[in-house]
Amino acid sequence: MANLKDIKLRIEGVTKTQQITRAMKMVATSKMKKATEAITSTRPYAEKMNSLIGNLFSDANAFGNQFAEVRDVNTVLLLVVAADKGLCGGFNNNIRKMTNAKVAQFKADKINVSIISVGRKAVEICRKIEDVEIVAEHPNVFGKLVFDTASILSGELKDAFSNGSADRVELVYNRFVNAMTQAPTNEQFLPLQVETPEKEEKSSEESSHRTDYIYEPNRVELISSLIPRHLNMSIWKALLDSNAAEQAARMMAMDSATENAGDLIDSMNLTYNNLRQAKITSELAEIVSGAAALNG
Repeated sequence: MANLKDIKLRIEGVTKTQQITRAMKMVATSKMKKATEAITSTRPYAEKMNSLIGNLFSDANAFGNQFAEVRDVNTVLLLVVAADKGLCGGFNNNIRKMTNAKVAQFKADKINVSIISVGRKAVEICRKIEDVEIVAEHPNVFGKLVFDTASILSGELKDAFSNGSADRVELVYNRFVNAMTQAPTNEQFLPLQVETPEKEEKSSEESSHRTDYIYEPNRVELISSLIPRHLNMSIWKALLDSNAAEQAARMMAMDSATENAGDLIDSMNLTYNNLRQAKITSELAEIVSGAAALNG
């Protein structure tokens, strides 16, 4: 059984750990607020851009862009996005599980897999996967997340699709739902998939009020101009989603760690007090026995 000194040292150690986890929770909460504001303000633009391109693609003659070309899939390129740091619950582990599952699925279908990893933890995860080609690694991008990073990543993915080294490009990342929920997500990036007005399920009343646009100079030129921007924005949204989800996951993990530390401290304090009381009782009994022996 541990003595009083050992228990007291453990209480002090757990108390210091609790202070650290509480501070980390506060930092994560502050970062999450900024990250959620960023993704919340970006989503409407991305959704409107997708809607606009869908309207452009409603003309079958305009659906000839190189990034919309559907091919027989022999090679898939995965963009895997995870955090730069740990201590965020199951955030990185969820990405690891989804990436491993996707790679195993493609290998079972005899499809070659290559990977671009984003985030230090994603780099570590992907290096452990056997028989896959690591095309590029981008660690430590979330310390200072900028749009140029999304442009670089989008350029690498577009180049791989254009030169034929990848027949399909997919994204694996955590999507921010709310502070309590982060959803591991797998999306097809290329060939481009959009919902055209004809494919959308609408009531007859809604269809009668669908907006028809007049485009200048023409649909084909606009598609060629807008698609690269749309692809850059898709990567940027994925990075912002992942960043917000990471901070939310870390906030929840540190909150849970702080509560667990408090429960452990209470338990050790109870043990400490019980031992101390038993020791005092034992010493009093010894004193009384000694006094009785002297008087006897």
